Amino acid sequence: MYKTTVNNNQDFALNNNANLFLPQNEPVNIIKNKNGSYSVSSNNELVLADIIAVDEETKVVKIKINQQLYSVSVSEPADILVQNLGIKISTEIKASNLKSAMPGLVLKVLVKEGDVVKKGDVLLIVEAMKMENLFKANADATIDKIKVNEKDIIEKGQELITFL
Repeated sequence: MYKTTVNNNQDFALNNNANLFLPQNEPVNIIKNKNGSYSVSSNNELVLADIIAVDEETKVVKIKINQQLYSVSVSEPADILVQNLGIKISTEIKASNLKSAMPGLVLKVLVKEGDVVKKGDVLLIVEAMKMENLFKANADATIDKIKVNEKDIIEKGQELITFL
């Protein structure tokens, strides 16, 4: 049995056959449409749903229904067991450095030493193969050392930034 939580407050059950049931034990039918949206029906009501984003790491799906955005988190049986045992597992990634994935030219350094950055923040812009590439933080961190300057030529695998 899977557990789904909508907007951090409504829980629903999803069995192993991918049958969804509302808390009142009402079945929900979900059909994927040709255009990529979904038709969802329950209790003689039909709505169209669009999947906006899927975060596989946190198991959260953003869904838009009737112009309203919903955040749905999914707990698998193993997640539920771990939760029931009271075990807290951290999925946070602790980054120690940022290395270049390709050779290129540093166009812009957008952070400075001591800055606190969030996952997804752009740290550097590097030109490689005539394209601008954004180097982003892969986790929340504090900048320790910046080892490159604007206009530096960098090599693949070169350490660019270290984090505390």
